[in-house]
Amino acid sequence: MDFDEVKNIVLAPGDIGREVSAASGAARLACMDIAYSLFALTDFGRAAETIDLYTEDIVMDIEGKRIDRAGRVERCMKRQANTTRKTRHQVTNFLFRQTDARTAYSLSVVAIYLEDQRGVKGVSPITVADCSDKYRLCDDGRWLIAYRCLKEIAGAAH
Repeated sequence: MDFDEVKNIVLAPGDIGREVSAASGAARLACMDIAYSLFALTDFGRAAETIDLYTEDIVMDIEGKRIDRAGRVERCMKRQANTTRKTRHQVTNFLFRQTDARTAYSLSVVAIYLEDQRGVKGVSPITVADCSDKYRLCDDGRWLIAYRCLKEIAGAAH
């Protein structure tokens, strides 16, 4: 799985603009909730809680580095422990495609703003990244992220 594979699934010719079932609409809302909540939990100092929104076999590609669940846990704990770093993640351009009853994909754009140690709030995002996700519906009825890729496309000097 990689960014281009997710991009091709979400932007498949003939699927854009097609009416979806009520179940697919509900899946979209649940997956969008996960995408937004992951970043909000991080921004509000609760990064450790995001671990439960990933599958046990999560694979992440962040700027070319492959990270498994153990690596994700380590990053979340480190982020939560750093109480001086104040971020705001802005998620936009959420595109969604459900491919079967238990699998869905999304593309979005994430901008990250940072408040520095002096309390000065950033005007420009420190990073703007393409985000691609693969979701899996679990037996308990919850959608979780099974794959995530973040690729920086722009950003301000920091």
